Amino acid sequence: MKNLTFDQLVDELEGRSADELGELAELTRHYAIEQRRTEILENAGQGMEDWKNGKLKAYDNIDELMQSLGAA
Repeated sequence: MKNLTFDQLVDELEGRSADELGELAELTRHYAIEQRRTEILENAGQGMEDWKNGKLKAYDNIDELMQSLGAA
């Protein structure tokens, strides 16, 4: 499969049938969901590792949590 730039990909889609475009939309949505799930899993794994290594702190006070995040 050849590598296409985004603009080339968009150009390739012109003139496609509504059915093809609909199927591509579904595939794109599915791929985006799977990619996000992978990112969440990786972040969770890193968070667990940081927790085990004492790099994270638990808060029981929302004000302290917000302050630690720089939001307050």
